[in-house]
Amino acid sequence: MDSGSYCNFCSSRLMEKLALTTNPHPKPYTLKWINNDGGIVVKEQVNVPIFIGSYEENVICDVIPIDIGHIIIGSPWQYDHKYIHDGYTNKISFTEQGSKIILIPLTLQQVRDDDIKLKVTLKKDKNERNKC
Repeated sequence: MDSGSYCNFCSSRLMEKLALTTNPHPKPYTLKWINNDGGIVVKEQVNVPIFIGSYEENVICDVIPIDIGHIIIGSPWQYDHKYIHDGYTNKISFTEQGSKIILIPLTLQQVRDDDIKLKVTLKKDKNERNKC
C-alpha cells in the first residue's frame, strides 16, 4: 500500500511469471522516482487478479521494473475501498460485501526468506542471460 501513489503498480517480473497479458497504456507517462537515469516510460498496463481468502478482485496496474514488491496499491484503490491503516500494528483493513478483510504484514523472518529467494532467482536469471 502506498497512499502517495496515484495509481497501482505491478512488477514486470510478476507479470511475466503469471503470464499476464499486457495492454498499451492509454496515457503513457514517465516515472522519474524509479531510478537515477531520468526515470522510465510507463507504456503498459495489466489486469492483476487478487485473491485474499474469499475476497477476489481484478486490479489494473501499470507495469514497471521493480524488485521491492510485486504489487503496489495506490490511493485510488485505497479510497474506493475505504481502507483503514493501523500505524502501530501496520495492519490494513477494509470491508467488502459485509466481510472484514485484514492484511497483516510479513514478519521479519518472512521478509528475510523472501529476500534470499529473490537474490537466488535474480542470480539464476542473470546466469541464464549470460549463457545466451
